[in-house]
Parts: sequence; structure tokens; C-alpha cells
Amino acid sequence: MQKTILYAVLNWGLGHATRSIPIIRYLNDQGHRVILVSDGIALDLLTKEFPDQTIVATNSYAVSYASNAATFNIELALQIPKFMRAIKEEQSHCKALCEQYGVDYIISDNRYGFYHKTIPSAFICHQLHLLYPGNRLIEKIVNKSYQGYLNKFSQLWVPDINPPNNLSGQMSDLGWENVHYIGIESRFKHQAQAVKYDSISILSGPEPQRTRLEEELLKKLHELDGKHCLVRGREEVDWKENQDIHVVHLASSELLNQLINESALVICRAGYTSVMDLIKLQKSAIIIPTPGQAEQEYLASSLADKEWFQQSTQGELILEVDTKFEAPDLDTGYHFEIIRQFLSSSVSLESDL
Repeated sequence: MQKTILYAVLNWGLGHATRSIPIIRYLNDQGHRVILVSDGIALDLLTKEFPDQTIVATNSYAVSYASNAATFNIELALQIPKFMRAIKEEQSHCKALCEQYGVDYIISDNRYGFYHKTIPSAFICHQLHLLYPGNRLIEKIVNKSYQGYLNKFSQLWVPDINPPNNLSGQMSDLGWENVHYIGIESRFKHQAQAVKYDSISILSGPEPQRTRLEEELLKKLHELDGKHCLVRGREEVDWKENQDIHVVHLASSELLNQLINESALVICRAGYTSVMDLIKLQKSAIIIPTPGQAEQEYLASSLADKEWFQQSTQGELILEVDTKFEAPDLDTGYHFEIIRQFLSSSVSLESDL
């Protein structure tokens, strides 16, 4: 039986949109009517991936980032009132869309206002416990408020395998009965291809850190033997052509999939979706956390401890390959049975909405 599903995606880089693509494709294949909601570059990507879909623009969280790691958490904290206003606005938008389209179910990838007290609502997130290194008291206070938002949803879906050998580690350690690990997945496909590049560097994330990493990588790549590719992840702005490195400014999913499969080594940010891509594609990698982002720093450190991926530090990049690091051979693919069961459920929330 066809259901109408409101699917909202956070525009905080492209990771939330890309990890949602396999779920959206599955829902479409099952014959459901899916209404997509996002903003910014995530909305642009979804529009390209699903040109025949009903797609609605919503308000932006309008996050601004610190220019250095030392003030990253402070500047984010100062924006909490703005986040709360944005969540309140999107909650009103969610209610209006539910009425307009006759929505049966809601799926939200990290958009905290897309839930409804009378409609089953699932929330996709790998970080159910926020990290605040160095101050356990602040971490406890922040999480009490944060998890109050999580409690608005019927189910919480973690894109990860079950503990103890999961990627998210303590970030998803919440202990609630409505937490479901839905598996590791990627929009990309592993394809055996001849190696064309010794490395591919994929840039992403907020400015000014994206540009700083780009500048550092260009210097380091010039010092390395072999053939290298750089995917800038932005339009051609103030760019001087480089003869030594194959540069791609913006890459479609298909082109990026091909370039990664043709590369021996991947150099990228330590974003969660990027790590899922690396595991799906079985690629050796050097992952570089965005300075100040505790989530990426934790993820890079924990995966380096497991000897799955090498970790390096922006500002002190080391691009030497250590062969002891090897991407794990984990089961990949979302557990769609969890989603099927959700689409046959009725609303059951623990809090008074």
C-alpha cells in the first residue's frame, strides 16, 4: 500500500544528503510517494539525483564556523539561540507540509524540527551523544537539552552496524529502546578498475578550513611521486590551473565514484559519511579531521587505533602511506526490514509533544 513520506535532510555539507540517497531510492522502488525537503547544496544534490520527485525548500540553519579550532565550540555555542529558532520554524513548516500532502510518515536526517506528535517520525543520526572534550559537566548539560529533541521522535536510526565493532562508538551509545542500527551504506559502488591515480584528495566541509586544507594539500602533493587527483568540491573561483595534478572542481556522483575506484589512496575529511564510503569501496585512506570538530577528531582517532585508516592533522599533514592500515571488510547495506517495520507502525512517543 502506497504511503506518503515526508523526508527532510539537513544541509550541513553533503553527507546527510548522500547517505539518504539509498533510502530514498528504496522508498521509491517500493512505490511510496516521497516528498523531499532540504535547503542549499543538499537541496541541489537531491534535485539532481531525483529530478522527477516533489522537492520542497525549507529554512536554513545558517551555521557559521570559526576560523580556528580553539574557538570552534564557543562560536557554535553562541549560535544555539539561532538553532532553536530555526528548529521552531521548521517544526511549523513540517506541520504545514503534513497537512498539505497528507503525510503518513516522516523521516528526518538530522533536522530536529521535522517530527509530528500524531505521525510516526524517524530520525537518522550517528551522534546521539554529543562530545565535549575536556569538560564532562558541560557535555552532560548540553546532552540533556540535545536528547530532549531526540525524544520527540518515534525511532532513532543510526547508520552503523551493531556494537561493539561499530564506527560511531560512544557517539551512538544512548541505551534507548527505540534506537536501531540500520547498517553502513554509501551512494557509491565498488568496481574493480585499473589504478590511474596514486591518490585522490577530496575536499569538503566549511570554509575557511576547506581552503586551508586545499592549499596545504597542493604543496604536499607536489612533493610526492606519482600521479594525483584533487576534487575541490566547489566552483572554479580564483583558480590557477595546475599542470602536475589532475584537478576536478565539481564532480557528479558517477564521476566521483569512478575517480575513487581508479585511485590507490583516498585523502579526505574524517566525516562520517566519507568513512562509510571508504568502507563500502574498500579503500585505503588518510583521514583529516576538520579542526575543532570533536566528532571528526574522535572518529579519526578511534579508527586509527583500530588500524582501519590513517589519521593526519591539518597544518601538519603527513601523507606517507603505512601499509598496516587497511579498510575493514564489514557487511554493508542498509537493513531495510527496519524501515519496512517502521512504515507499518503507529505513532508511539515517550514524551508529551
